[in-house]
Amino acid sequence: MKHALNRSQSLAALCVAAAAVTSLAACGGTVSNGSSNAKVVLGLSNSSVTSSFRGIMINSFKDEAEKLQKAGQISRYVIQNSGDDVSKQIQQIHNMVQSGVNVLVIDAQSASGLNAEIARSVAQGVTVVTTDNLATSDQSINVEVDPSVIAADTADGLAKTIGGKGHVLMLEGVAGTPVNEERDKLAKAVFAKYPNITVSEINVDWNPATSKQKTAQFISQNPDIAGVWDQGDSAGGAANAFIDAKKPLPPIVFDGTSDFLNIWHSRVPQGYQTVGATQPPAIIVDAIWLGLKAHQGAKVKQNPVLLKTPLLTNANVNTAWTPGMTDQPGQFVNPIPVPQNQLYATYIK
Repeated sequence: MKHALNRSQSLAALCVAAAAVTSLAACGGTVSNGSSNAKVVLGLSNSSVTSSFRGIMINSFKDEAEKLQKAGQISRYVIQNSGDDVSKQIQQIHNMVQSGVNVLVIDAQSASGLNAEIARSVAQGVTVVTTDNLATSDQSINVEVDPSVIAADTADGLAKTIGGKGHVLMLEGVAGTPVNEERDKLAKAVFAKYPNITVSEINVDWNPATSKQKTAQFISQNPDIAGVWDQGDSAGGAANAFIDAKKPLPPIVFDGTSDFLNIWHSRVPQGYQTVGATQPPAIIVDAIWLGLKAHQGAKVKQNPVLLKTPLLTNANVNTAWTPGMTDQPGQFVNPIPVPQNQLYATYIK
């Protein structure tokens, strides 16, 4: 059996754990907050738990928080999940701040719906960082992998790979969420530059099983698909829909999942070509580091903070692929996007 690249678990187990977890851990430890020595309580306010990305992200947060706690850099940590409910996330943020959280990382259900609560939190001395799904607030530090690579560059690379023509299937995430809307807009703007490309869209909620099911349904009625663009946790499911239907595998944008990376890598010798980029779940660790540094008084050079990630092609796919990667759906190649020293040197004033 192939082993997993990281410590993440299966989609079902992750979602159960994510929905249940509300972690409170306690021990001593302080960091400097301006001129005072205030104990730091680290919080995570997460919205959706329907994708394996979020479960892995939560585990990455928890692992880093426990290291920081053992090192005495935080006193305790709290994790809350609102389950795609904006009102519930607002209430949870309020409760976390009232309970003493003073460095808060948010994966937002709504781009603007949390802004008032973020403003109230900041007014009470809380350092707020949004990541993955960003808030539009200018009072929070907003951290993501540069979407121009994940969305626009992959769309352009796919368009060029298919010769600038044909039917492209776009696999969307959870409709209405900030990251889905941002990436969707960027990709569509690129495809619009190619008059011989037609686009169809289906929402698969960043879920590999849903991706496989809906892709299979779509290609049964639309057999001539030139390429598939997707934005997370969908590539493997889509690829297996084509494989199970015994159809030629079109270029599918790599989204960071190891099952599709195995498929891509194994077919390179036969001439299969595609492109890809990934925002790994461990971006949450960069968000934590920036939040703690900002709580000490540091300032970011720009907001939003756009972390850099390379566009992957056949020429550099081996930089991401590792022998023995799992074929289990929903597992991510999950390096921390920017190492801590580089993060501070590049993005902190």
